[in-house]
Amino acid sequence: MPRNDRNYITLSHDQHDKVTDFGRTTQASLKSNLTSISVKSLPLTFAHSIQVARELNVRFLWIATLCIIQDSEEDLERERGSIKDIYLNSYCTIAAAAASQTEKGIFRSIPTENLSVEFECTSSEGEKKRIQAFRKQRDWMLQYKNAPLSNSVRPLLERELSPRVLYFTEVEVLWECRTFKAMESWPGDNMPSDGLEPRILDSLADLGDGSVFDLWHKAVTQLTARTFEEEMNVWEAMAFLARLMRNKIEGQYIAGMWQKDLRRRYVLHVYETLPVFFIKKDTDLESLFIA
Repeated sequence: MPRNDRNYITLSHDQHDKVTDFGRTTQASLKSNLTSISVKSLPLTFAHSIQVARELNVRFLWIATLCIIQDSEEDLERERGSIKDIYLNSYCTIAAAAASQTEKGIFRSIPTENLSVEFECTSSEGEKKRIQAFRKQRDWMLQYKNAPLSNSVRPLLERELSPRVLYFTEVEVLWECRTFKAMESWPGDNMPSDGLEPRILDSLADLGDGSVFDLWHKAVTQLTARTFEEEMNVWEAMAFLARLMRNKIEGQYIAGMWQKDLRRRYVLHVYETLPVFFIKKDTDLESLFIA
């Protein structure tokens, strides 16, 4: 790919893992980091992501803990408001899907023997044929859902925003863009899967009102099943998704529901397990909703 110096890549990784000081920019390390950062000193996930960016011939890589001053509330607050645009305008997002710790890296080595077997058989007419049998293809959605990164809400939002995503799973690399999904073991069309769920922004433009609300309900269900980071609670995350859909859905939004869909959402459903969420006592409720 020819290099375009306006392009940049973003990294999506599990931020529950405490990043070492070498993978964080603080007020004390800001001046030094602006001059240079040794790749060898970085967590392996960051170093591997740099390698991927170089292979894609993209000069810039955005990593939250390096690009935001971690001990500056002012910088954290300012940059938090820009996260939507950062991922939405990136060339591609590298998702460290299998790395529960930044020191583990994103690359994996798996055995390649016995991926296929060849044998000769004879038909009922006596014709000899050579057959090559392959292992059953892995399912794209199962690999995505079973990855440790899929347990957190922040990577889900980053996935929704990113125009393209490269997922580095435990066994292979998955690809996703607005119109296409693929994986190393099936790079072409007609990929087998039990259900390739679209992202919100992938299918939003083609949906009518009823389907938009169904998509919203599914997104909220996926969202509330995940682990929430300390700085982002369930209401903030849903308000974030609501802003993505604001141009498509008319009417008022409040606390996870839309005005035009209220009657249907008041119907009760019984689930085996029901997540319970609490609002902190000192939470500014007005900041959780948009109109």
